[in-house]
Amino acid sequence: MNDPRRRWMGSGWCAITAVLLLWMFAGAAAADESGIRTRRFALIAGADDGGRTRMRLRYATTDAESFSAVVTELGGVAKGDRLLVVDSDRGALDRAFTLMETRLQAARGDGQRLEFLFYYSGHSDEQGLLLGNDVLTYRTLKARLDAMSADVTIGILDSCASGALVRLKGGRPTAPFLVDTSTSIEGYALLTSSSADENAQESERIGASYFTHYLISGMRGAADTNRDGRVTLSESYAYAFDETLYSTESSRGGAQHPNYDFQLAGTGDLVLTDLRATSAVIALARDLEGRVFIRDPRGRLVAEVNKSGARGVEVALPPGVYEVTADNGRTLRRGTVTVVRGRPTSVSGATLSDARREATTTRGNRPAEGDLVKKAFAATFVPAISTNGTRYAENRFAINFIGAGYNLRGFEAGLIASRRDNAVYGVQFAHLMNRTTDLTGAQIGAVNLTRGELKGVQLGLFNAAQHTERGAQIGLINFAADGRLSIGMWAQDTALLNTGVKMGGRHTYSLFGFSARFEEDTRWVAPLLGFGGHFEMPGVPLFMEIDLVAHWLFTRFDEEELEHPPVDLLCALRLAFGIRLFDRLSFFGGPLLNGLVSESDHSAALLPALYSEQVRGYHVEISPGFMAGFQVEPPVGRMNRPTRR
Repeated sequence: MNDPRRRWMGSGWCAITAVLLLWMFAGAAAADESGIRTRRFALIAGADDGGRTRMRLRYATTDAESFSAVVTELGGVAKGDRLLVVDSDRGALDRAFTLMETRLQAARGDGQRLEFLFYYSGHSDEQGLLLGNDVLTYRTLKARLDAMSADVTIGILDSCASGALVRLKGGRPTAPFLVDTSTSIEGYALLTSSSADENAQESERIGASYFTHYLISGMRGAADTNRDGRVTLSESYAYAFDETLYSTESSRGGAQHPNYDFQLAGTGDLVLTDLRATSAVIALARDLEGRVFIRDPRGRLVAEVNKSGARGVEVALPPGVYEVTADNGRTLRRGTVTVVRGRPTSVSGATLSDARREATTTRGNRPAEGDLVKKAFAATFVPAISTNGTRYAENRFAINFIGAGYNLRGFEAGLIASRRDNAVYGVQFAHLMNRTTDLTGAQIGAVNLTRGELKGVQLGLFNAAQHTERGAQIGLINFAADGRLSIGMWAQDTALLNTGVKMGGRHTYSLFGFSARFEEDTRWVAPLLGFGGHFEMPGVPLFMEIDLVAHWLFTRFDEEELEHPPVDLLCALRLAFGIRLFDRLSFFGGPLLNGLVSESDHSAALLPALYSEQVRGYHVEISPGFMAGFQVEPPVGRMNRPTRR
């Protein structure tokens, strides 16, 4: 471990090792073959933060979310029997274990078989899991798994240096698992994504750790070699082993060799996913060969298949629109398919069209642990003229004309622009533009760009981010790759004709559009601008929105009004309840509260006013109201309605 390459790998950014532990105490592996009803519970945890001495991971939490999705869709875990815990400390994880044990005890009886699955993605070392500044030792973890009131307990660790757990158990290389028709298994099995003296890696190309990515791809059908509609432990492990080794042979971190130890009495294999549980699949035809990549509307790689031309492959996915790319080393073909329930969606060579290979440049690697220079203060005129002296600098306080650095853990102020190549933990301020890869805190400026995950708030005229599940954007124009874009029309008590566009992230949006009223006594047209929040109801196609919308009224329709706009402002605080139909069509309605400040002495609302007075020559009115309408979400670019979890 004194090798600089390995020290760099173990320090953080790419350090994701997978350990798959199975303590199997008794019983059959498949409920449909044994006749015994099986109920699975799952505790899934992801933590990007491994403490102050470790670089923050980029994909640990998304790995956990992806694994959560596949076990819920195909692994027999009901949503009510699953807990997803992300970026939490040890106390939160301990409480989650206690809660799952309570649920397991409550579920005992009625002759049902109980299975418990634990998955963790994040940092670890030779001692245990690193949860922020806390440590959960392997001995404590194993004791907790052993104590679960389940017939079969499955543990999956996707973290650095977890090979120490193999040594703890006295593990050694053994022969591969054999698939058997029997379903009687007792004992335990321990699988690791790398040997004891290797570190594993995560990949920007796939947006995940190598081992988890290929494990999930296999569980979705890529590993179903006998095409029986079920993916077993041995099939998924063999696929993940081959693909992880293939993808890391030429990487800087070196080749990963997944390994395992097991002590099993009896024969058989555990079924991880049942593809027969869904009719929403992409069926890759026999004429496709090479590597096939499947991406969702957000551009995330959800499955990767190494396919030979000798067999077809079915990949189970949630209904939706996907981009399929096939690369056989000679030609590149690409196309878009729509997956629906009820029938397989076939993809063949004729389905895809020829595509050009993208011209690329080689990206630089992240710094080795020893290359990261920590300086409490930095002053930068331009990136080449800076007290940092290196591009791999981490600062607590910085002032810039045009700034640049690697990490920020504090406050940064820029006269023109502030830029961090990796992460900001704090506040980044600039008059013109702020940019970083990941943000935990706040960006304040005219233009704010977060190329990775936003955990905090962006405040500016234009805000853009890649992932906004744990963040908010407040500005005139907000864009998020995992966000929403909708076009709506609605009627409200103040005007029958209203139309607007909502743009934003998962939880916040900006609204701009047009409103008009053409009654004899009250006529006006108005541009409108608003900002609001969006809240999804878990498990059902319902949502709630609350926003504040301002209308600037034009009432006289003459040249004088255009030259000297009047002070006629109508604001509305709106609360809407909506239902989503046909995936991209929604209907909504609800109450609102109007506030009018006008030079004209007239009422804008239909309902009786709560307050109506002349104040310094202006008519001021507050009145209740209502609205109802619909909106559509077009599949434009990568913006799409986020998946409810």
